[in-house]
Amino acid sequence: MTFDTHTPSETETAVSAPRPRIRFGTIVWGFLVFGAGTALLSVLGAPGQRNHVANWALSLTPSDSILITTIVVGAAVLILGLLSVVRSQQKRPPRE
Repeated sequence: MTFDTHTPSETETAVSAPRPRIRFGTIVWGFLVFGAGTALLSVLGAPGQRNHVANWALSLTPSDSILITTIVVGAAVLILGLLSVVRSQQKRPPRE
């Protein structure tokens, strides 16, 4: 039984090991979740603010709710579209 004792040099390792990809989608979603959490914590952090938000939510009309839902869905579609553009740019082979 023999073992290969050859250890690759630095240049061999650098050439053979591909560089890890940066996952921009994960970074964007992380910022979005962080921003939403920060906004929610700042709005609902104080008891007086909670009551104010609850009163505002209870005073919404059906058309207000539909408008807010449309804005949220539109923002989600926009974010998903931007992330798909970033992903397609990452998958392209580099120009030489």
